[in-house]
Amino acid sequence: MRHLCLAFFILLSGLSGLGAEPKKYWVYFTDKGPLTKSYPSISERSMERRVKRTRPPFFDSTDIKVYKPYIDEIKKRGMAVENVSRWLNALSVTASFTDIQGLRDLTFVRDVRPVLTTQIPYPTRHPDLNKGIPSFLLRFDYGRSFTQNQQIRIVDAHQMGYSGQDVLVAVFDTGFNLNHEALLHLDVLASYDFIHDDSFVGYDSTQDTINQPHHGTQILSILAGFKSGELVGPAFSSQFILAKTEIANQEIIAEEDNWVAAAEWADSIGADIISASLGYNKWYQKEDLNGSIPAITRAADLAVQKGMVVVVAAGNEADDEWGTILAPADGDSVISVGAVDSRGIIAPFSSTGPSADGRIKPEVVAMGMSVRTVHNPLGEKTGRRYASINGTSASTPLVAGAAAILLSAFPDTEPMLIREALIQTADRADTPDNVYGYGLVNTVNALYYLGNPFPLIDTPETVAAYPNPFSADRGLIISFTLKEKKHITIRIFNSLGQIVAVLWDGQRLAGSNQHVTWYGRNLQGHRVTSGVYFIEFLSTKRIVQKVTLLN
Repeated sequence: MRHLCLAFFILLSGLSGLGAEPKKYWVYFTDKGPLTKSYPSISERSMERRVKRTRPPFFDSTDIKVYKPYIDEIKKRGMAVENVSRWLNALSVTASFTDIQGLRDLTFVRDVRPVLTTQIPYPTRHPDLNKGIPSFLLRFDYGRSFTQNQQIRIVDAHQMGYSGQDVLVAVFDTGFNLNHEALLHLDVLASYDFIHDDSFVGYDSTQDTINQPHHGTQILSILAGFKSGELVGPAFSSQFILAKTEIANQEIIAEEDNWVAAAEWADSIGADIISASLGYNKWYQKEDLNGSIPAITRAADLAVQKGMVVVVAAGNEADDEWGTILAPADGDSVISVGAVDSRGIIAPFSSTGPSADGRIKPEVVAMGMSVRTVHNPLGEKTGRRYASINGTSASTPLVAGAAAILLSAFPDTEPMLIREALIQTADRADTPDNVYGYGLVNTVNALYYLGNPFPLIDTPETVAAYPNPFSADRGLIISFTLKEKKHITIRIFNSLGQIVAVLWDGQRLAGSNQHVTWYGRNLQGHRVTSGVYFIEFLSTKRIVQKVTLLN
């Protein structure tokens, strides 16, 4: 973990020639005034997270608020204060280059730098041409989202019973329209608009352009959407807090001070994971992306130090002049994500490493081409359309979802160990490079890297089926408990004794609350008629249960 750099100098080359046009600047202070033992108010969940996933001391000077007299002095000079960061001991202001020159004479001002910004093109949309592969043997019907999930073994993790339960994920983006059928189930604990300083993160016609929430809505759906047969996200069982941090016009205009403010907000609430499909490079040279210089990178690494897993996009810059990663992907504690296609071949736009100080970047890759997502439901009572997009923006939430699954299984795990598990079990871990990083994530292998996700139990072997009667749309869940790893077979018979479906025939691990789901389909994938059916569960003993299908 890198420590906060205590000495920064004004980049005259970056500031020269800016004239009197107002821009955003970071103003860094030398100290926090007369230090006290008071700390900002944080939630009980945040305190528990720090105790579980960090090491003493659980609080330090970065948790102390910025000294108010310093802020007041800046305001007296007529500058508009945008955001205040206790982590960086700084504030962002809107001012002209001429106005900020006098700040360097103040004894409590250590440095002045431009606020990092960039413009990120919207991902390309692709039409949906088919309904995807049949998934009647799976616990969930993924539709066209199957490939993006199973490529990093999310489907297998779902079969094991993990989908991000009891994990709080913070998503930073342009805004979020939640009136889509795939998002209605989400448990959103808090939201905040860091652009307009209010709690509404949807589309506001009085202050937003019409496409403002598009990007964020799509990214959230990749991470946590759920609509059987259409879209299933890795972490659909997680809870969420949503931060509107980026301005959208024709392109996303990303500003790092909003990102930093959102990270401190997420920490105060108790978020376990930050997922941010955004990157920044304006005002910096490639050699500056060494994990220590960009404010956003230092904040991202500090978030990890405070107990949060941070997953960020590597960037879509491989085929343009910049070419390499964006901040905060250069952080030494973040998980930066590149993009591949459905075959696992690197996307032509996926930013490559290394970081300026020679570290391998990105850390991992996931599917970032033709990724299934929702079509923004703006203007619709309840959206029901879907689309596909490209970009490391799309691969990032898939990996964030994998991290949520790991924390579901191992809730006390430190963020750097989650990062290590994802890296060391990826498919190129033995031969990493600066194109694929350590390779495609393998969520199941990462689970076993951390331990046994199905600890041995003393309860007897049991089988239950519910609901009964059931409908094909909802599905019949067959839940079972195994004391040890063994071969099992689960089959469905009709009243004539004919085999209708084989739901499982192979090894299963020891554990409780394991599931398979039958959606009332036969061996050919066709729906069967209403009536009485029999479940046969074969292991060391045979269990048969009668169920009724009502279509």
